[in-house]
Amino acid sequence: MLKSESVSTNQKGLAMILVVSLIGLLSVIGVWLIQESGLSHRMTSAMVRSQSAFNQAEGGLQLGIRCVKKEPPYVGINELRSDNGTKMTDVPDYIQTPPTHLHASLEIWCVDVDTSPPPGWGMNKQAYSGYYTVYYRPESEGTAASRKGTARTRLYSLTGLVTR
Repeated sequence: MLKSESVSTNQKGLAMILVVSLIGLLSVIGVWLIQESGLSHRMTSAMVRSQSAFNQAEGGLQLGIRCVKKEPPYVGINELRSDNGTKMTDVPDYIQTPPTHLHASLEIWCVDVDTSPPPGWGMNKQAYSGYYTVYYRPESEGTAASRKGTARTRLYSLTGLVTR
């Protein structure tokens, strides 16, 4: 006669099922971790491109501010007819063709002229000193190209120059 065994006491093969289940679970977790690390790498690369474009634009903006401080473009009254300002064309060579290591386009705009003297600058009894303020807006657009696309950043600054 055959000896009958109940299902609850027969545990042959249970270890195999547990091992296969555990390997499947670990495989799913491993695939998920690989995808997450790839996503993190892409996000980091995009942030690096964006920061690089910002740094290029900021470098161009600093060149524009230097130009306004050291060699301001001449502004005639006829050049200020536009409401949006006038793009200055009489600028130094380093503004027209930026250095090769700087991946930025540069422009300098004259946006306003205030003919009243700055506060506290009145030199005579009539409070007229011949000083006036010219407001320039240097603009710079930095780019950082890669296989995944080009990141662009555009920066503006408003600079007032008191002159005579």
